[in-house]
Amino acid sequence: MRIVQVCPRYHPYKGGVERVVKNIAEYLVRMNHEVKVYATDPSITSPRSQIVDGIELRNYPALAPNEAYYLPHPKMLSDLSEEKIDILHAHNIHALTTFMAYIVHKLHTKPNFIVSPFYHGRGHTKLAQMLWIPYRPLAKKIMKNTDVVIVNSRAQRILIEKTFELSSKIFIVYDGVNLCEVKNAKPFIIGGNCRILLYVGRLEKYKNVHVTITSMKHLPKNYHLYIIGRGPFKPVLENLVQSSGLGDRVHFLGFQPDYVVYRWIKTAHVFVHLSAVESFGMTCIESLAAGTPVIANSDNFGLTETIALYPKDIMAYVVNEEPVSELARLIMEVAELKPIKVDVSSFSWEVVAESIHRIYKQISENQ
Repeated sequence: MRIVQVCPRYHPYKGGVERVVKNIAEYLVRMNHEVKVYATDPSITSPRSQIVDGIELRNYPALAPNEAYYLPHPKMLSDLSEEKIDILHAHNIHALTTFMAYIVHKLHTKPNFIVSPFYHGRGHTKLAQMLWIPYRPLAKKIMKNTDVVIVNSRAQRILIEKTFELSSKIFIVYDGVNLCEVKNAKPFIIGGNCRILLYVGRLEKYKNVHVTITSMKHLPKNYHLYIIGRGPFKPVLENLVQSSGLGDRVHFLGFQPDYVVYRWIKTAHVFVHLSAVESFGMTCIESLAAGTPVIANSDNFGLTETIALYPKDIMAYVVNEEPVSELARLIMEVAELKPIKVDVSSFSWEVVAESIHRIYKQISENQ
């Protein structure tokens, strides 16, 4: 099959969408499919066209206010329109790259059009929320004209059905994790009797990292919090750390490559994920693969679903309903469970990518 995946950004950029597209594309190439990825590079540092791991990658300049919406250069549309495609798979309904794929789908009747929306129901910044108001009718039109929608959790399926009233078929395929790399990672050697808390992800207000920082005031001094990631909320978090007198116990590590992240996940005694809304908690699954217990916010969305899959190994804490002193108590309790043994083999990328491939094959045969 000739497959084109369209996404806002691609590897080496980091993020959930980037990781999904990369791993699926690499798997499809190994199955001898012709795979191209159309993406943007707002920094305009990547070559326009290159071959990466057997995948033809095409990058385009883009306007991305606050790393959102990703309005690509019109050249993406003209190049995409010239492709001969069997499967056109767009990722992230919030990005205008998906709109480009939709236009191509409307202009050409042949390619099957698939959307993986990664939809959270709202923007996470004031600017994103403002931009979503005029964009929402267009997003609804795109979703109504897909052949297939692939969502990464049951929670997202419920939200998608409620918001977009789809007539197209919806498939649930969880995202994957690099199980071998996580399991084989070597933990860092930390001296003394330290207990290590870890957060990995974007530093946005809705991620509630400030709640974990606040809980540190209720924990013994041998508890240290390591924060991996970057984002616009970092200055606020740094000010909170300094004003709370926690400068020697809360450590900002910034961006880290995957192998370093996996080492920290292996090192941690507790992984804390208190986001207000997630389509699914993949970093929670990575932590379980590393033998590290998890505390997650029961967000009535994707994290609640993740907790339900592993209720003995992912402990629920309800942000804004329970005091941070309770979070601290839970952290001390959970830290003593390390290491844990959990079977998360169903989240391997081979399983995930094979599920995607079966969907591609099914809709191609039914055309």
